[in-house]
Amino acid sequence: ESLRYSEASKVPFTIRPRRGQYAVFAGFDGEEVDFLPPLQPIPTCETKGVYIFQSVYGNIVCGPTAEDVNERDEPSTCSTTIANLVKYARQIVPSLQNMEVVGSYAGLRPATEFRDYQIKASGDDNWITVAGIRSTGVSASLGIGQYVVSLLKQMRQAPDAVKIDRSLRPKKIKPLLSLRELVSKNLVED
Repeated sequence: ESLRYSEASKVPFTIRPRRGQYAVFAGFDGEEVDFLPPLQPIPTCETKGVYIFQSVYGNIVCGPTAEDVNERDEPSTCSTTIANLVKYARQIVPSLQNMEVVGSYAGLRPATEFRDYQIKASGDDNWITVAGIRSTGVSASLGIGQYVVSLLKQMRQAPDAVKIDRSLRPKKIKPLLSLRELVSKNLVED
């Protein structure tokens, strides 16, 4: 956010960290349930809700939460929040009552004060902002990419478009040597 805007200009949105926490259950032993389909609550204006899903390793996972926090790195989990996730998951899926909780984790994602994605083009300086991409970002990524390409095309066709200096293109970089080549040139020991 600080790359695009100077101190004198008004920043149209603010990026702030949003923590998502998850509780991880041991998983079913294969006799009770072969596969648990993802369970999704009805979305609200504030959130898409907390999911319950089976990981590729067979664990049952409940999350994420959506908490605005001040920390920008190394997100930690909160025992109270994890306990609430466990309680919620056991209410929705009663067969989790006796299942061991084997872990928890948290992650941070960038959030803005707006519900909508922030995608804007500024032809004045050849800049396109793509920010505030919410949890639907992975499924929307192809559409976002196509939209950004259309914005780029519009910017290039504008009569006052900034011309790109082709001499600024990066030079071709030599590929890294393989381990065999490094050993043969005595750059590393075998």
